[in-house]
Amino acid sequence: MKNNAGFTLVELLVTVLIIGILAAVAVTQYDKAVILVRASEIKTLVRAMAKAQDAYYMENEAYPDSFDELAIDVPLATYTGSDEIVARVAKTDVRAKEDRIVVFLNKRESDGWTASAGAYIGEGPLQHTGFMIVHNPATTNFPVGELLCVSTADGCAQLFDGTKIGVIDDFNVYTLPS
Repeated sequence: MKNNAGFTLVELLVTVLIIGILAAVAVTQYDKAVILVRASEIKTLVRAMAKAQDAYYMENEAYPDSFDELAIDVPLATYTGSDEIVARVAKTDVRAKEDRIVVFLNKRESDGWTASAGAYIGEGPLQHTGFMIVHNPATTNFPVGELLCVSTADGCAQLFDGTKIGVIDDFNVYTLPS
């Protein structure tokens, strides 16, 4: 009689296949969790910038031209990238946070806005997906003071269940569920 003390090749292949499938699912879920954490960080940053813009406006009856004028305690470095989206979107001041989040202030009377604050992911699968808050948009139908999701693709709809309300500077603009 033969003593079969080991596993057959088929058993080993099935085990490796199952581990591979589980690993693929885990990596996908991990990537999604990282994106959601980064999005949460961006939302917090945009809300803080918008509050600082409002405070500046109350004191000066005008919106700021630069982050340096805001009372905000966020370590922002000068943006040194060459992203064409930044060149089109940010008309006033652009900064970066840890080279992966691009942050901007806009003061664009010529476009009919008074001001906006926003930030977006500068790298990865959701590059150019972010959030903004618009102050006093004279010519757009965007809600004033509400956190909006913006994306060059459909990341806002897929990840955050956003509802598209318009387009600005090649970004789709979405409201977010409460």
